[in-house]
Amino acid sequence: MKIILLKTINKIGKEGDVKEVSDGYARNFLIPRGLAQYATEESVSNARNKKKLQKEKEMKEINIAAKTMKKIHKRRFNILVGADINGTLYAGIDQNGIVKELQKEGFKLTPKEIELRKKLKKIGEYNIKLNSKGKSAEIIINIVKSS
Repeated sequence: MKIILLKTINKIGKEGDVKEVSDGYARNFLIPRGLAQYATEESVSNARNKKKLQKEKEMKEINIAAKTMKKIHKRRFNILVGADINGTLYAGIDQNGIVKELQKEGFKLTPKEIELRKKLKKIGEYNIKLNSKGKSAEIIINIVKSS
């Protein structure tokens, strides 16, 4: 029986794929659980169109990420923070803090796109790697004590 997968299923296929499975597996497992639907001409056409739109959206996101990474690469960002006389920050800076600073400059990134093993806890310069949709860049974060 031909079906269209509504969700990605291991060892069978990805969402939107048209697959041939046994009748019992389709009727008793996949379709009742909302994992698949019967493959009619109309539903196959709709699935192909949906998959095409999804692929176009992904390509657009990759292009935007590439432009952003090219624009941001090797840029320096200053972050003013409170610190003690030894240069230890009162509050460490994590991915969310870096994202907020980048947003002030007009860059839209998420915390997941920033590679940071641990919070930044001292005043100084740090090279931070960014990775978005397979495109990467490196920025310099300069942590400065506010007066």
